[in-house]
Amino acid sequence: MVIAASNLQIYNLHSEAIWQELYPLLRSLAKRFVYSFDVTCWHGQEEDLVEDIVQETALRLLGYSERVEHGEAGPIQALEPMIWAIAYRYCIDRRRRDRRLMRITTDGNSPEFDTINNDQVDLSEVAIEQAYYEEIFTLLASEIAQFPYKQRRALLIDLSNRMCFDDQPSSLQAAFIKANIRLQEYRQPLPADHRERSRHSALLHEAYKRVAHLFSCLHECTVA
Repeated sequence: MVIAASNLQIYNLHSEAIWQELYPLLRSLAKRFVYSFDVTCWHGQEEDLVEDIVQETALRLLGYSERVEHGEAGPIQALEPMIWAIAYRYCIDRRRRDRRLMRITTDGNSPEFDTINNDQVDLSEVAIEQAYYEEIFTLLASEIAQFPYKQRRALLIDLSNRMCFDDQPSSLQAAFIKANIRLQEYRQPLPADHRERSRHSALLHEAYKRVAHLFSCLHECTVA
């Protein structure tokens, strides 16, 4: 399910109708995360964890919505990426906490000693973080694909002119491919005409403001 976003749309999260759409999405995401992480101490408690993730995500989303209403945060432009990011980050935090507690319990180590002994890089954590950012790129690319045409084009030209294109696409390039956008097709010189170049710069500025807002919303909710 994709909940469409329009320019600076303010979602009414006090509406029962929107939560009838959101809860199935939240449960589906939470279940996917819980079972894919496969934490030993979660076995047999998966459904309880799913419900916990759903409730915590909903609370954080409502908390952000209240800040929007009080003028303390910008309006939600992209609801689905925000939901995904909140649920994923909370699940990662639970995974880390529960695995740490499990190691302390089984090893009998104090938290300080446990931290020293587990200072080495956990490759599974790196893989999860990489998957997280790849998913965020995919969600952002899908939102950028819905930007107003001229802003979208200016942004894609700028991105393509800054990139190297190899046989193997980067994570960001792959995300745009999923959104049916091939960045290399937008690579071109900037307009030679001063007026056209100024118009391009203005459009690019507005497009990056939209991108910054999307990132800001995702960050504010995931650290709430």
